[in-house]
Amino acid sequence: MKDIAWFASDGAEMTDADWQVSFAKSVGMFLNGEELPPAITRGEPKVDDSFLLAPPFYTIGGPDISVGRNVFVNQNCTFYDLGGLYIADDVMIGPNVSIITSGHPIDPSQRRASVVAKPIVIERNVWIAAGATIIGGVTVGENSVVAAGSVVTKNVPPNTLVGGNPAKIIRSIGG
Repeated sequence: MKDIAWFASDGAEMTDADWQVSFAKSVGMFLNGEELPPAITRGEPKVDDSFLLAPPFYTIGGPDISVGRNVFVNQNCTFYDLGGLYIADDVMIGPNVSIITSGHPIDPSQRRASVVAKPIVIERNVWIAAGATIIGGVTVGENSVVAAGSVVTKNVPPNTLVGGNPAKIIRSIGG
């Protein structure tokens, strides 16, 4: 098995320990540069051994993401998890997918004053194809498929193919 090399954003090679500290900071294991005490429940991020992630991967926070077994996340995905992100077992997420649980109010006077965050639930055996965007407050139902490039703003029923911007039901699929 080949060793993995880690590189900082400036291109400098990092040791495994340096990379682990960098990763820990990116997923909220550190607070204001200080390591969180073990009693804090966020703790060390854990995923099942069957979890596969193709880098690069971008997230805000990290502790508010829950990932099931046998989940695959392809390269260049972005997960904003402030509202909570729940990914069930057997989910496949294509490249360049954005899963965004937070946004800003539409009223111009409120946009910079607050953030609105709503959870996203991706149920078992869902496939989210390349370049799709899932917006906060949405549940993608079991066995469903989100077509490439879709923008999902409403719940997706189980066993359904959706596509478009905004995503609409295209047809039922076998389940």
